[in-house]
Amino acid sequence: MKDTTLGLVENATVIEESEEPTVHTDVVSGKDNLVLRLQSEYAYNLGVKGTAWDVANGGVNPDDTALGMASNWDSVMDDVKDLAGVRIETL
Repeated sequence: MKDTTLGLVENATVIEESEEPTVHTDVVSGKDNLVLRLQSEYAYNLGVKGTAWDVANGGVNPDDTALGMASNWDSVMDDVKDLAGVRIETL
């Protein structure tokens, strides 16, 4: 089994809500039981220190899988010491 340890600097990642969540509910009747239909929408911005999102590679509205792929993030720093931190993998 492999373990991963992250050592992050202050403000390594920043998540900001970029729009107020919108939630709509609707009660559906006429079935054996009442059904509550719920639909919501929200948006947030994610920043990782020393990197920029690669829109051409990762897309404009990425899903969680795309956000987790290192190939979708470009380093914008000249020195790795200016990045978000380190990842240590142990066996």
